Amino acid sequence: SCMGKTMRVFIAVEITKEVRYSLAIAIKFLENDQFADLKIVNSSVLHLTLKFLGEVPYDSLQIIIKAMFHVVPGASAI
Repeated sequence: SCMGKTMRVFIAVEITKEVRYSLAIAIKFLENDQFADLKIVNSSVLHLTLKFLGEVPYDSLQIIIKAMFHVVPGASAI
């Protein structure tokens, strides 16, 4: 049963391998910058987060996915 279970959900845009590579180089320079407020992740999973939805109940996921497909034809749920 999914009752009470949640999933960390965000709406994001995937970026190309080439852009991820370029960003990984830039991130290397920013990692040691005390003023850069970055969450450093592995470059293979870099993406552009448009909206962080937080912990979403499992039973709400289908509603969110259907809404995204309606707004962005061709979107995918990962």
